[in-house]
Amino acid sequence: MAGFYLYGHLMGIESPATVDILIQNEATITLGDAVDINTAGGCQPADAGDYVFGIVVGLVGINGTPLSTVSASDYDGTYSGNAGQVGSETYVASGDNLTDKLIKAKVVCDPFALFYNDAKGDMTYADDYQFFDLYDEDQIADQDGHATSGAFQLWKRDPDDDADASKGLFRIAEWQGFNRTQI
Repeated sequence: MAGFYLYGHLMGIESPATVDILIQNEATITLGDAVDINTAGGCQPADAGDYVFGIVVGLVGINGTPLSTVSASDYDGTYSGNAGQVGSETYVASGDNLTDKLIKAKVVCDPFALFYNDAKGDMTYADDYQFFDLYDEDQIADQDGHATSGAFQLWKRDPDDDADASKGLFRIAEWQGFNRTQI
């Protein structure tokens, strides 16, 4: 199961902070992707080693309406997948998205939001509250947790209680919104 799923919040907030961010020219964005903001101001899929700005929870047109309800004449990239489904709903931006159609990703940019992810490898008791890097934009890497650095922090292993040690609840730890410092 690819992608990050919004699960909850460490402070009990029901609706964590979100922002609509222009999608970088020619970037492919899928619901559930971790994204960063590049120097041109657009969001793009985060890579291993990147600071993370947030997780994509929606794709929207210029007026903030869901892309699934926007006329195809109002975007010139490629829209596909099942609306609202993590790992499926996808937009491939055109080469001039930042200046023409202005399609955006709705991003949870709250470093205290918790996200469910099926990591690339299993985690153990020793990994609790440790830090992990991304494998790619939609999955935590297969590694031992680090005590001092990593884009995400593990808060709970096996949240489904189904003995699957690869699943966990994570928060963004190296958040791009705080001037690239770990929080």
